[in-house]
Amino acid sequence: MTFGIFASFLVFCAWLAYEISKHKKKQNDALESFWDKERMANASRRKSLDQLNYIRVPWDQLPTTILTDLEAVSTSIASIRALDQLKILNLTGISNTELKLQYGAANLSSLTEYDYNYTLLVRSLQKWGEALLQNNFSREAKSVFEFAIETNTDVSATYKQLAQIYLSLGEPHKIDLLMERAQSLNSMMKTSIIHSLQEIYPDLK
Repeated sequence: MTFGIFASFLVFCAWLAYEISKHKKKQNDALESFWDKERMANASRRKSLDQLNYIRVPWDQLPTTILTDLEAVSTSIASIRALDQLKILNLTGISNTELKLQYGAANLSSLTEYDYNYTLLVRSLQKWGEALLQNNFSREAKSVFEFAIETNTDVSATYKQLAQIYLSLGEPHKIDLLMERAQSLNSMMKTSIIHSLQEIYPDLK
């Protein structure tokens, strides 16, 4: 009996050592692959950014004359107008290495700036829409949130509040479109957003 236990212990130790060695090799291979890719990325030549899908604000579709005496609204609109003079890109979920490989290492700084502008944009849109919603301007808030969704924002509150607006306006079928948009996101927030929509409207497909 004692020998059997000892033999089993030896087998377990051998298996554990093998698994640790295998895991360590995978880690080393992944690290080596990463640095190979990074070296290639850093050597990539600059490419033109002129044809990228820059975001433009559809001012004629937004409620720019509603509640402008409210600070949350006025500051949001002012921030978005300032951003509208700059280049805005949604690069959520794309690593710096991938950006360098695709557009050239020399463009990384510009692309990072454009993506930062996007982050400021969707935060301002969320703040604006939320202020309108809290003051009972649901339809106006809807237009703000819908624009944010069109840019593929991953701000979870935007999806949840827009879904609630659709329900309150008797347009639950539009939540299906929100779900489709959420499922296409390249973001770590994707699963959380999907679950939130399912909680708000369990009849989602």
